[in-house]
Amino acid sequence: MRYLHRGIAVVSGLLATGLTLFGVVLAAVDPNPAGAPYRDPLALNGYPPTTVGLSFSVQSNSPYNLTGTASVNLTSNAATATVQVPFVLGTVTFTARAVDGRVFANNANLNAASHPVWYDSRFKVPSLFGGALELTMPDLSLIRGFPITKVHHNGHSTTYTYEKTGVAVTPVSATHAHSTLGSVLWTVTTGQQGEVIATTLDIRTKHAFTEVTVNVLWYNHKVTVVAPPRSQWAPLPKSLSSQLRTTSVLHDFVVPNALYSLGTAGQAA
Repeated sequence: MRYLHRGIAVVSGLLATGLTLFGVVLAAVDPNPAGAPYRDPLALNGYPPTTVGLSFSVQSNSPYNLTGTASVNLTSNAATATVQVPFVLGTVTFTARAVDGRVFANNANLNAASHPVWYDSRFKVPSLFGGALELTMPDLSLIRGFPITKVHHNGHSTTYTYEKTGVAVTPVSATHAHSTLGSVLWTVTTGQQGEVIATTLDIRTKHAFTEVTVNVLWYNHKVTVVAPPRSQWAPLPKSLSSQLRTTSVLHDFVVPNALYSLGTAGQAA
């Protein structure tokens, strides 16, 4: 169960940090090449979003990629997600909900005959209010902790690249602290009005790498998240816990030791 808690905390932390700082990769393509004025589909007109839709992927040294989509309510600190998790015998799809200080996960193949079964874990999602403000129009020139190495303009979007070396990182599945030094490359893409539309975090060491990409699909759609009925909550099965411990993605997934400190260092002042 410890591995599940740690995995959920890391993924949720990455999501929260990504929302607080930036957003997601979406190519800026003119929907009307005939010459009509371009309309930014993610434009926020200066107002912080209340909700955001995301797609995300996690790549590592293993041949498996963790992928999924999420709908996040930035005002109620709640989210729903569908995640494809690679296991030894194939990829398994989970539905997840984060609400009321807990994270719930369900897989249709593990349901009881009479009702769904939701495996739950306590995890309080950090406040996402600041994330809504940063998504609107972050002042990237004030980001500290990561020097800008490149600014690239492409049509109606702009991508900023940040790099940092000598960052202490640890594998998610490490039983004991086993830190090593690595490098972090961070890209941030903004849209026509300066709103965040993209972020990619690439972490590398001599023996491992992890790349997290998040894509903004939409802003300000309705997102309602409710906890499953208490009668459907259940502890994680030992067999599933064993698979989680041995999955290659968790074994090769490296993250900075001070994940939230990393986010603080990069947050706009």
